[in-house]
Amino acid sequence: MAATQFTDVQVNDDLTVLGDTNITGTLTADVTGDLTGDVTGDVTGGLTGDVTGDCGACSYAPIGTISATGTFDLFIAPADVTVTGLKITVTTGITGDDTNYWSLKVTNKTQSEDLSSATVDTVSGTDIAADTGFTVTIDQNADIAAGEVIQLSYTKTASAANLVNLAASIAWKTR
Repeated sequence: MAATQFTDVQVNDDLTVLGDTNITGTLTADVTGDLTGDVTGDVTGGLTGDVTGDCGACSYAPIGTISATGTFDLFIAPADVTVTGLKITVTTGITGDDTNYWSLKVTNKTQSEDLSSATVDTVSGTDIAADTGFTVTIDQNADIAAGEVIQLSYTKTASAANLVNLAASIAWKTR
C-alpha cells in the first residue's frame, strides 16, 4: 500500500494517522500522547512524551575525517532537553585493536559532565562498521538545559586508523 501524501497541514483538533503518511511542507499541530515512527526535517516547538524511531528530534553533525586527538561541539540545546541517544558513522570501517584504537566520550561541555558512564574504546571486539550507525550509550546526565553544549571527544592511541568522514546524530526530546 502506498503512503498517503499531504502538503502543508494544519491540525486544530485530534489527529489520528494510520499507515505510512508523508507530509511535505509544514505540519502545524499540537500533538499529545505518543508519537511513534521516523520524524525527519526541522522540529520547532519541541516534542514531549515518548518519541521512538530513528530520530524523533535530532541533530546531525558531519565532523569530517579525523586523524588526531580532538573535540567537536555536536549540539547546543535549543530548550531544556533530554538526550535519548547518540550514533556515529564512518565511511571506512574501524576494526578493533588493543594497541591502535580510538577512545570516544560524550560530555555536557557546559557542566563538565559525562553523558555515558563508560568511554567507548575501539579495542579488540569493538568494531565500527562502515556506513552503519554505531551506538554510544547515553546512561547518565541526559537532562540538558537550554544553551548547554554537548561535545564529542576522540582520543587516538598509537597508530589507530583515521575516522573517515566521521558524523554524529544526537537524538533528544524537549522536557
